[in-house]
Amino acid sequence: MFIGDGPSRRINGALYIADYDKPLDEIKRYKKEGGVSFVDAQPYRCGRMAESLLRAGEEAGVNIIACTGFHKTEFFEGKGWIERQSEETLVKIYAGEIEEGMYSSDNGKIKARAGIVKCAAPKDWNTDRTYGKLFRAAAETAVQTGSPVLVHMDPDVDAAPLLAFFGNYGIRPERIILCHLDRTRYDFKYHEELAAAGAYLEYDTHTQGKGPQRP
Repeated sequence: MFIGDGPSRRINGALYIADYDKPLDEIKRYKKEGGVSFVDAQPYRCGRMAESLLRAGEEAGVNIIACTGFHKTEFFEGKGWIERQSEETLVKIYAGEIEEGMYSSDNGKIKARAGIVKCAAPKDWNTDRTYGKLFRAAAETAVQTGSPVLVHMDPDVDAAPLLAFFGNYGIRPERIILCHLDRTRYDFKYHEELAAAGAYLEYDTHTQGKGPQRP
């Protein structure tokens, strides 16, 4: 709902939503139409505006579920920061945000806690050394805190190995949200199989007739 200035904006100008009033108006209209809760998918050091999330949720009277965890490495503030962190340090950061409170934009702590662990899966997520560390830290956090997991998926990423990876940590598909499947793989049978396994499927970019197709 909010994305601060940083690497995301430099990569894609649309990934900059720092105006408070416009998102707040959307949140209020969402509430008016019966909306109760939604997830903001920006994690720590990736443009998350934790103070604005807390303020908007209280002002509009909705539950904004903020995330901890990680996005794609190019979206991180502080060049090389995420690569320098150990797996143990990341678990401490992620679990702390869920159990104690989120980091603010100035690296202080606010009273609101994160409620979901985000991961981002590029095509090489299971062979890249940095992403391997990040996924292990996220899985350990989910085990430690009991939190659900949200996975950003790049085009052509296969979700089955992701479910198997988390399954090795005892994290059932029912605790996993697979995002952007309408642009990841246009195969309705494949989507049905993921849903039958128990995972939640998130669609958000269905345009111009594209999207999962029935066989």
